Amino acid sequence: MYEAKHSYNLKEGEIELFIDEREFYKQRRELTTRTLKYQHQFEQANDNLISLDLSKESNPNYNDDIVNLLDEYRKSTISNLKGIFEERNKVIQLLSSYIKKLME
Repeated sequence: MYEAKHSYNLKEGEIELFIDEREFYKQRRELTTRTLKYQHQFEQANDNLISLDLSKESNPNYNDDIVNLLDEYRKSTISNLKGIFEERNKVIQLLSSYIKKLME
């Protein structure tokens, strides 16, 4: 996740050399916000898994808790990724329109 974000930030800097449009920054903000929320969700799920693993010895419901946690994470991941891809597609369409204008 960190490597993907770093790579995105580098590409974003390159794009900003050619584009100075408010709409781009608005679309980028939405995509970045959703991505950061997903990153937080991922980190929280990892923390929860570690906490459960540490309580394995004393937790009689350990297996059920793991299954429930992973099921919740899977459901929210699907929802978050759909939102991220929607915002990503909006940014791609916007950038495509800028490229078309430059080529006219």
